[in-house]
Amino acid sequence: MNRRYVLRRLLQVLPAVASILIVTFAVVQAAPGDPVVAEGLRACGACDRCAEGRTNLCAAGYAETGFTHPGALAERLVVPARLVHRLPADRPLESAALLEPAACVASGLLEAGMPLPGMRVAVVGDGPLGLLALLLLQTASPAELVLVGGRPARSALGPRCGATRVVAAGDQEGLASLAGRFDAVVEATNDPAGAAGQGLSDDRLEDR
Repeated sequence: MNRRYVLRRLLQVLPAVASILIVTFAVVQAAPGDPVVAEGLRACGACDRCAEGRTNLCAAGYAETGFTHPGALAERLVVPARLVHRLPADRPLESAALLEPAACVASGLLEAGMPLPGMRVAVVGDGPLGLLALLLLQTASPAELVLVGGRPARSALGPRCGATRVVAAGDQEGLASLAGRFDAVVEATNDPAGAAGQGLSDDRLEDR
């Protein structure tokens, strides 16, 4: 029996590459010159949500590199050592810039429950998080993996990321053909209406 659910508010963080800090400075267990990556959200590490490992829902005051603190375009940064992770020296730094947003997408999908093979899945949103969701979801071998996007240049990347079909957010006829079709809908638009605004959420879909 197919599970039905909608994954709403896939992430509670912004998918800016600037929140990934590729720096070369001395921190705990890292030597000067070592490549590292730092988490963007500066969670307190002490509240109940942090104790559950859900640091994106930290109950303390909001703090994030690039928003409440200087971002990665600064020449030098001061980052709490607990947020810094050393990278293998032989790996390209360009790939490391995707670690944080990819980890956020993976965490959201795993928490909601990855779709089973053969399910029909839609991703609403063609930004970095939506495209990363496609890449991860295709590993579950869905029967159908549809991308709904509002920016043609971004949506054009959908098939390369695993989408079997791309529908423009403004294509009312195309959207109407999708209503009630999916076992899972991943919301990645950063829009309050999200999937519901595209007609992809209805009473037959269960929030998980």
